[in-house]
Amino acid sequence: QTDFCMGYLNKHHTDLLVTFVEAFTDLGREKAKRNAFSGGSYKFLDAKLVGIDSDNLNLEVTVADRSQPEPVKELISVPLDANAIEAKKRSYDTNVPIVPRNEKHPLDDFVRRMNRLCIITNQPAVTGKLIQLGIQLGGVGVGKLKQDMYLNQVPHNRYVRQYFYEMGAEAALDAVIQCSEGKISNRMKLVTMFPEMNPS
Repeated sequence: QTDFCMGYLNKHHTDLLVTFVEAFTDLGREKAKRNAFSGGSYKFLDAKLVGIDSDNLNLEVTVADRSQPEPVKELISVPLDANAIEAKKRSYDTNVPIVPRNEKHPLDDFVRRMNRLCIITNQPAVTGKLIQLGIQLGGVGVGKLKQDMYLNQVPHNRYVRQYFYEMGAEAALDAVIQCSEGKISNRMKLVTMFPEMNPS
């Protein structure tokens, strides 16, 4: 599973890996510092995933430094529970809470934590692909609906309605708790796309 995840991310999401380096690492701090007065003097040409463990993405980054004759390769780790560096706080959301660990299902745990990093770096389109990857590799099913929902019948039965109502209520409660702890602002918008609204 680890090798497949690495191969998939290296093949399809190198731009995402570069974004992670910029947003969450000391190399990102160095880039922001070097380019403050001279844009483009320090840039990342490529990022390749060389290892994944329970806490980090280990990356080999190709760095082009104007003061060096050739690009150099640097090894760097991106913590899966990282927050954006100070230089990126204007661009990226710094109030995304850390995902509670799920030691029983490491693949689902990895997907959820990767999705958090994607949300921070404004890459929501990647989250669905990562969820699909987790399902294909045999994860318990992060983001997967139960099989006996029968969502094509209208009106839905009580069990299905209760499932979605509870999901919305839990999301609202989590937001209120995080607001009280100062992790998010006091403005909230709850959008429900409940299937019963589909008349077909």
